[in-house]
Amino acid sequence: MPFHLAPVNLVLVLIIAAVLLADFNTGLGLTLAGGLLLDFISGSPDGLVTMSLLGVFLLSYFIVNSVLSREVNQFILFTSVAGATLSYFILFLLFNRIFGFFHLDTSLGFRYIFTVELPLMLLFNIIFTYPVFQYFILVQKWTTRFKTIV
Repeated sequence: MPFHLAPVNLVLVLIIAAVLLADFNTGLGLTLAGGLLLDFISGSPDGLVTMSLLGVFLLSYFIVNSVLSREVNQFILFTSVAGATLSYFILFLLFNRIFGFFHLDTSLGFRYIFTVELPLMLLFNIIFTYPVFQYFILVQKWTTRFKTIV
């Protein structure tokens, strides 16, 4: 996520909606496409956001398919987004540290990230979770209707 642009990551919310509602290949495609687009517009090294989102996707997919029930309710949706936001920051900082071994890291203020960016992104991701979730369901209905017509 390009820090300093906006405290919301709608791609992350869309990835969690895909984990809960779609199959593995659809979620993986959304993760890679969204991660690459965020990498291109961010000031971070290419691949940092994509690897962070991919790690969140794989971790969420494992937890949803092995621990949680596949019945989607609002509690699972909101806690999944909150957990994904927290794990995104942790993975982003971990991959940034790994990139630092190759002198490709970005200088990040940890205090600013954990006191400002994380709470704001957590708040706005939870606020925008329900509209993104409803949009994802609407698009799925349209695509299944289009497939039956053709």
